[in-house]
Amino acid sequence: MNYEDSAARKGSGGGSNGQFEKLRAKALKQIRGRPLTVAGLTLAAGFVLGGGLATGTALRVLRRSLGLALQMAVIPALLTRLRDTLVDEAEG
Repeated sequence: MNYEDSAARKGSGGGSNGQFEKLRAKALKQIRGRPLTVAGLTLAAGFVLGGGLATGTALRVLRRSLGLALQMAVIPALLTRLRDTLVDEAEG
């Protein structure tokens, strides 16, 4: 038996407890539907509450992330452009 089953049975009752159960079931449904979005929001909230960019760890992570982005996006694009240029010159 999962939480939604028990919430559906309890949710028929009146009062604020029933409303809470309905809201909780709805939130759980949204979390299960978009787990990456929820994880991203959780990480962002933790980042802000933990001091944001003011911490040395955050700056190191940001610097490393930018380095990885450069390696994964910019360098392959430059190599592709260089390859296309060399192939065009060899054919022409």
